Formats: sequence, C-alpha cells, structure tokens
Amino acid sequence: MRQVSWSLKRTAERLSTPSTQSRQPDPKPDVMARRDSIVAGLRGLLPESGLIAEPLRLTPDPYGVGDQNKAAVWGEFLLPDTAEVVASFDHPYWKFPAITRNRHGSGTLTYEGTVLTDALQREVIHDVLKRAGLAGADQKLPAPVRVRHGRNGHGKLLHYYLNFSGSLQAFTYPYRSGSDVLTGAAVASGATVTLKPWDLAIVMEP
Repeated sequence: MRQVSWSLKRTAERLSTPSTQSRQPDPKPDVMARRDSIVAGLRGLLPESGLIAEPLRLTPDPYGVGDQNKAAVWGEFLLPDTAEVVASFDHPYWKFPAITRNRHGSGTLTYEGTVLTDALQREVIHDVLKRAGLAGADQKLPAPVRVRHGRNGHGKLLHYYLNFSGSLQAFTYPYRSGSDVLTGAAVASGATVTLKPWDLAIVMEP
C-alpha cells in the first residue's frame, strides 16, 4: 500500500512540474523530502510514527466503504499546510490526518499516511483516476479480471478479458456488440459476461 502511495506521489510530481530540455541531477534526499512535502501540501510530519495494534476507524467515510473505512499497521503524524484533510484517525488523542489531498500545478495529489484496507485502497485509486480523467468502464471490472485491447490483422478491434482467480467472475461488457472469438457466441453491448476460473474471453467488434 505504501508503494502505491509513493508511486502516486512521484507520478503527480512529474505531471505537475514543467519539463526541462536537459535532465537535471537528482536532488539530495533532504531536498527531495522538502520538495515532496510542498507537492503534498504538508508542513511536514513529526519524526515519530505510531504503530496501530488493531485496525483503527477513520472519520469521515468519504469513499462510502462502511466498516472497511479503517487503517492498520502504522500511522504517520501528518501536519497539513495547504492540503485538504480527507480522512483522519478516529482516536481520542491522536486525531492526525490519514489521507490528504492537495492541489499542485494543474492536478491534485492524494497522500496516504497509513496502510488502508483493500476496499478503501481501491476506492482511493478509483477516485484518483477519476480526478485525472482516466476512469472508464475498465476500472469497473472485478479486481481479478484484467483487460487488454488491440486490433487484429484486418483492423478489427479486440477486447481480451482474463480471469486471474480460481472463482467465477462476471462483468458487464461495455463496448460495441461483437462476438467471442473463442466460442463464436454473440456478445451484445451491456450483456453480462461470465468467466470461468483462470479462463478468458476475446470479444471482437464488427
């Protein structure tokens, strides 16, 4: 989870910082830390971080995940500056922010100061993609289903759906009506497609 947060932070920084003609040498770690704090809209964080003995509820529940709106393992003591506090630890004494969002350049950066539940992490990622204008039908697929798109030698558009799990997975097919290359069955736009465990479907548009 921490790697996801760090990756998002660095990606947002690259997208929001004007490019230069020549690559500049990487700054020293202390300079990088200050720059990242500015991008994240934080005055910094206290040198300590608290261990979380058991899952701790966050407040409010902006992503609507109910009892999965929790953090675990550890929590950073964040000190917001320009950043908006999205959710904080619901603790009688340590009410530090757990998730913050900051506007920087032409975009926003979402910072996670803890380890989120899987359900909450998915919703945070979906929200980030939506804000970046990258959310679409593919982001609504079940977690174990992966999709790729391409064209065959005749220029026909193909959609490859792969089930990376040992259970049945169903989803709504969102693209133009076509046919399953492997079975020949028609696949209508808006129809439910069911994948067997570790199976795949390839839908070809006309």
